[in-house]
Parts: sequence; structure tokens; C-alpha cells
Amino acid sequence: MSSNANNSTDSEAFRSAIAAADAQRCCNYSKIAKEFNVCRTTLSRHHRGITQSILMAHRTKETALSLHQKNKLVKYINTLSDRGIPPTLRLT
Repeated sequence: MSSNANNSTDSEAFRSAIAAADAQRCCNYSKIAKEFNVCRTTLSRHHRGITQSILMAHRTKETALSLHQKNKLVKYINTLSDRGIPPTLRLT
């Protein structure tokens, strides 16, 4: 990797490199990284889904409910609706 390669996964160049990798059936990460001046390793890892950006990692952690909790809540709301009891917020 050259010292001036773009390491930011939020940059336009990186997004373009990911799009170029998506467009190819069998992608050459080295060629794409050079073309868009991004880190080959970072490009490869992101494209293969091995890693994600810090922003996405924080968004995932900042959810109020876990996936299991969300599913239980939806099931509970559906049960109330089936019984004719609309789900409402109780203000205390």
C-alpha cells in the first residue's frame, strides 16, 4: 500500500472501489485498490463482509433493543392485536 492510499471507508473513492468490486464476477482487489487509491486489504475485507466501518459498528451497538427483544415485542403486539387489544403506551 502506498503511503498516500485512502484508508477511510467513508470516502467516495472507497465507495466507488466497492462498487467496482461488486460489478466484477471475479474481482482483482489489487487492481481495483490501485485504480481508486485505497488500501487493498481494507477493500478486500469490506467487500467480503469480514469487517465493517466504525460508523456501522457503532450504529449496531446503539440499538435500543436486541434482535431477540424486537422479535418478542412484535410477537406480543401481534398477540394483542389478534385479541382486539390495540397496543398503546401507558403513561405513568
